[in-house]
Amino acid sequence: MNKIVTTVVLYLFISVEFVIFAEFAVAQTESERLHFEVEPGWKVGYQAEIPQKFSITEFIREGDDINNWKELLTIQNYVPSWGGSSPENALNELKTAREKNCPGGTRWNVIEKNKDSVLYEWQAKPCLGWPDQHEIARIIFGKYNRFVVRYTVKQYKMPDEQRDYWIGRFSKAGIETKFRKPPHTIEAEVKAEAQRDFETILDLWRDGKYGELLARTTPCSNKRFKANCEEKITSLTRKPACCWEKIRDVSITFVDEKSVKLKATIGLEGFGTKSVTKIFPLVKEDGVWKVRLEDVISLGQ
Repeated sequence: MNKIVTTVVLYLFISVEFVIFAEFAVAQTESERLHFEVEPGWKVGYQAEIPQKFSITEFIREGDDINNWKELLTIQNYVPSWGGSSPENALNELKTAREKNCPGGTRWNVIEKNKDSVLYEWQAKPCLGWPDQHEIARIIFGKYNRFVVRYTVKQYKMPDEQRDYWIGRFSKAGIETKFRKPPHTIEAEVKAEAQRDFETILDLWRDGKYGELLARTTPCSNKRFKANCEEKITSLTRKPACCWEKIRDVSITFVDEKSVKLKATIGLEGFGTKSVTKIFPLVKEDGVWKVRLEDVISLGQ
């Protein structure tokens, strides 16, 4: 069965599996995600964000209205300054705010806690227009994020089986840390890989391995070559020179991770040796860098 995924990254958007990811990208090379599966039957009822400060997504059951829900599933994400020094401190701040609005109207219970999270519940009598409510929630502290997951019903005490189910679900929620290479590292690696593959293309050409060479080229777009350009590859009068004459004075312009422009002086043999300086657009397809076939042909004629 296919799943639907909702992904929350500062703001929220719907993708193709049904797993929640929430993150604030506060570090260039490291990010955190809250991994929590949202089952089929839920839909986004409300979402909001203040960039680099706060995000929230509220899910309601299919068929319900956000203004008249029966069950509410909430995912919140805050910056590290929220909640103080510990999850328990964050919970105490929530208790204080609730008590200020509805003195004596809420019963709190800590189910489980450790240094990184606190799993708790509260039950409240009607107050300020709110009906009876029972909520299971968990606060999770990461290095860069403060996550809160909450399940709420409009009754003072949800059935024990329902309560146990959501305690189990929230207990399995966790933070995933992803490490990303900094842009300058990615660019350097792309350039080095593109140059290696381009030199492999020159070697295949020199060795007469035309089948492998064609697999490293993109089809001709020039109308002059389109009809028979692949046949031309075996009858070219020139081929790359050997050794140090093969390629020199290489410079590469990074476009993106799958596209570069390589400028180089290529040594060519055939009726004497000559050098040609040319810019070669390269693209990465099927895991290898490829050159335009028409560029190969233009060099070899």
